[in-house]
Amino acid sequence: MNDFPDKKLDAQLAALEKEVRETREYIHSHPELSLKEFETTNLIESRLRDWGYEPFRPPGLETGAVAVLKGGGGGKGVVALRADIDALPIREETGLPYASKVTADLDGEEVGVMHACGHDGHTAVLLGVARALKEFEADVPGTIVFVFQPGEEGGGGGRLMVEGGVLEDPPVQAIFAHHCRYALPTGMIELSETPNASTDAFEITVRGRGGHAAYPHTTVDPIPVAAQVVGSLQTLVSRKSHPARPAVVTVGCIEGGTTYNVIPDVVRMKGTVRTLDPETRNLILENLGTVVRGTAEASGAEGTLEIREGYPPVRCDRGLIELVRRTAGRLFGPDKVRDQPDQTMGGEDFAYYLEDQGGVPGVIFRVGVGGEANQHTPRFDYGAEAILPALKIMAHVAVDFLQDQRGS
Repeated sequence: MNDFPDKKLDAQLAALEKEVRETREYIHSHPELSLKEFETTNLIESRLRDWGYEPFRPPGLETGAVAVLKGGGGGKGVVALRADIDALPIREETGLPYASKVTADLDGEEVGVMHACGHDGHTAVLLGVARALKEFEADVPGTIVFVFQPGEEGGGGGRLMVEGGVLEDPPVQAIFAHHCRYALPTGMIELSETPNASTDAFEITVRGRGGHAAYPHTTVDPIPVAAQVVGSLQTLVSRKSHPARPAVVTVGCIEGGTTYNVIPDVVRMKGTVRTLDPETRNLILENLGTVVRGTAEASGAEGTLEIREGYPPVRCDRGLIELVRRTAGRLFGPDKVRDQPDQTMGGEDFAYYLEDQGGVPGVIFRVGVGGEANQHTPRFDYGAEAILPALKIMAHVAVDFLQDQRGS
C-alpha cells in the first residue's frame, strides 16, 4: 500500500524549483575540474548541514560528499541516489548571464572550465531532492543515501566512492541516477539496459628508420605503416567482433614528422575502444596488440601498444528499469517515457556502482533538456525547464523503490 504523501511531495518540489534553478546557475558559473571540486563540495556540505544532514566524505577523497536520510515510515530498504559534480576543460560560448568565466591550469596550459555535460544540473537537482525529502523524513519508508560524486569526467570518481564504502554503510540495495540528454525533448524520460559503453584508451608507437624524403628506399617510413595500422584496426570491428554487438575503434590523434622533406623515425597514435559488453571488450583489447605488431612487422617497422583501461560498460537492472518506467509514467504520462532508440557509445563511471563490478542493481536514465548544442561542446546548457521533471523523477523513484521493498 502506498501511504506516502505523493501530492504533498510534488507541491514541495514545485515550491523548491526556483531555488534549485538558482543553485544550478551558481554551480554552472563556478565549475571545477575532476577531483578538484573543492568549492562545489563546500557548497554541497553547507546546504546539507543547513537542512539537518551530517554529510561526510569517504576515506581517501578530498572532494565529494555523502549524506544519509533514515526515514521513519517503516521499512528496512536502502536506496542510493547519485549525482556527479565535476566540470570539463572547455571554454564556454553560451553567452548566458551565468556563463562560466573560470580558467584553470591543466598540464601547464590555461584552459577554460565549464559544465558542458550537465553535472551542474545533476548536482542541483539532487540537492533539491535531499531538501524536499528531509521535510518528509517521518514518512520516508526506508533509508536514502545521497551520493555527490567527484571525478566522473575521466577521474574514476565512481570507483573511488565505491572503494570508500559508499555502498556498504548503510548497505545499499539499489542505486539510481539521472543524466541529461540534449537531443531528447524537455521532460522526456529515456531508458536503456546498456546506456553507456566502455571507454578504454590506447597509445600506439610505430618505429621505423628515418631519412631524406627523396630516398625512401633507404628508410623504413613509419608514416605509411601507421596508416596501414589504422586501417587494420578497423577489421577488429568488421571481422573479429560479432556483427550484432556494437563496437568502435577510433584513432583520434596521429603525430609524426617535423617537415616536408624528412622521413621521421617514429609515429605515435592515440585512440579509444568503445563496447557495450564485456566479451566484445575483451576480444578487441586482446587483439589490438596482434594487429599493431603484425602490421608493423610486415613492413619492417616495430609497433608497440599501451592500453589504459577506462570505464566499464553500464548495464542497468531490468527490474529497476521497469520501476523507473512505472514511476515516470505515473508522474508524466506513458507518452513521456521511451526506450532509447539507438545505442550511444559515450562512457559513464556509474558502471562502478553496478553488479557487473561487484556493486548493486541500478539504473541511470536520461532526462530530456532539449536544445541543439550537444554535451561536451562550448554551447551546451542543462537549462531551466528540465529542473522540475528531474526533481520529481529522482525523488519518486527513491520512494517507490522503498515502498516496494517494504511490501515485499
